[in-house]
Amino acid sequence: GSESDRESVNTPRPRNLWLLEFLISVIPLSVLVLQLALIVSAALGQTIADGSSPVIVYAGLTALIFFSIVPMVPFAHLISRKVFFTVAFLFIALSAYNLVAFPFSDHKRVKFFYTQNLDLDTGVNHVQLLGVQPALRNALERIPSAKQVEANLTWSTDPVRGLGEAKWTSLSPRMSSKEAPYAWDDLVVSSAKRIDADVAIFTLRGKKTKSCVMRFDQNVIEVHVRRAGSDRDYTSIPIHDDNDMEVVPGSDYFMPPKGVPLVQLFSREWDTTFEVKVRWNTTAVDSEKQSLWQTFFARREKWPRQTGRIGCQWHENIEGRLPALDELFEHLPNWATLTVKRPLLTADRAFLV
Repeated sequence: GSESDRESVNTPRPRNLWLLEFLISVIPLSVLVLQLALIVSAALGQTIADGSSPVIVYAGLTALIFFSIVPMVPFAHLISRKVFFTVAFLFIALSAYNLVAFPFSDHKRVKFFYTQNLDLDTGVNHVQLLGVQPALRNALERIPSAKQVEANLTWSTDPVRGLGEAKWTSLSPRMSSKEAPYAWDDLVVSSAKRIDADVAIFTLRGKKTKSCVMRFDQNVIEVHVRRAGSDRDYTSIPIHDDNDMEVVPGSDYFMPPKGVPLVQLFSREWDTTFEVKVRWNTTAVDSEKQSLWQTFFARREKWPRQTGRIGCQWHENIEGRLPALDELFEHLPNWATLTVKRPLLTADRAFLV
């Protein structure tokens, strides 16, 4: 029995049998894993231009390629050296090409994030683009408005995404063909009325838009909204106390205990006039700023002033309303395109109430 086993072990195997084992055990598994690598590269390739960390993309691809090579290890000593030399040459050549070649094309465009802000108090109009460098700098060399001296083009880095940020004075928006580019009185109509030390009522209407926005330098702890001139009660957002207990039970909305600095308003109809009643917690702010002695003996202002910005937003470019956006689409290179994560245009002014 033992001699027959020795003979079977020492019997030479067919020379090309390993090739059949390689084809059966390695190729199918490697093909499946490499398919996953192709899916990952296609799905996550553009996320780097969006500001995501390259580590996530490259770490995933490295792990998948490693798992695709592991099944080949038992057969490595049987593979000809010419195969390894060929693979090494291809790796070096492709790596050098990828380092030198321009990374974007007509079929794989880089995305720049667009937003435009108009200060209704001063008439200053700024366009802002976010994107990877140096692609953003190369693209802006073709934009006429950005190359002008009075454009005051400035560069910075977005602290959240780490993308390059370009900001310059560009073409002003036009809400109609007859309107002068500097006539903004009717673009956003707003007013503010103080009710008491903590409460104020704002009215706000934007031209040819359904969206408005209010930003407060001090958080508001109550927000009530209704259509101006309506007899209906305000639509309320309930307030939560310090223990996160809802003061007005039975509502689906949530207001953080410390309030919010931003209120966005949306309507189903165009040119809606919003009436917004807000409440600040001025008592808490005063108690934080003043000492115990000042709280009891010093004379405090009855109605502390509240500041912020109020305006409206436009999410679409219809009938050439945004010449700055049209200019970018016309002059950007074919390997670049625009996208948005904010409204296309925000026009606002400061308020003091």
